[in-house]
Amino acid sequence: EFFHNKRPLILIAHGTGCAPFVSILNKISNFLLGSPSSQCGKVLLFLGMRNDSQGFILKDDILKSFQTICDRS
Repeated sequence: EFFHNKRPLILIAHGTGCAPFVSILNKISNFLLGSPSSQCGKVLLFLGMRNDSQGFILKDDILKSFQTICDRS
């Protein structure tokens, strides 16, 4: 997989264009949870939004995945 080599992963999206990246973040998170000795490189997500006041439906999924990734990096 692309995240096994510990290289940084930079994801850039705008609004709902981040949906494919949520899937990638979930896959990395599941990989790290599935193997106690697993590690991955830094993961950066740059997300552009017009405003956050209307609510961002994928926010909880992204934060949950990043919490797992940060805990294991």
